[in-house]
Amino acid sequence: MLKFVYLTATQTVAMLYSFLLAMVLYPEAQKRAQDEIDALTERGRIPTLRDREHLPFIDCIIKEIFRWAPPTPIGMLVECISVFSIPDRLINAPQ
Repeated sequence: MLKFVYLTATQTVAMLYSFLLAMVLYPEAQKRAQDEIDALTERGRIPTLRDREHLPFIDCIIKEIFRWAPPTPIGMLVECISVFSIPDRLINAPQ
């Protein structure tokens, strides 16, 4: 359980760093997103999850961050647990 909590926390931090990097690299996207939020909330409140359907650009930014910089590795390492052979190759288990 503790390992799961640790992994979840590190993935959240990785996504926040990726978001911040994207906003620094693309200030025009940050301005457009801020304008969308301001138009919806009129600078009087913080958006909630109920507002998500009215924030399509913000939704697209979130999806793009997951595509652009996924929080988990795309290719997973596989550990060999025994010796086996594939034609022209021999794979040994770690010692």
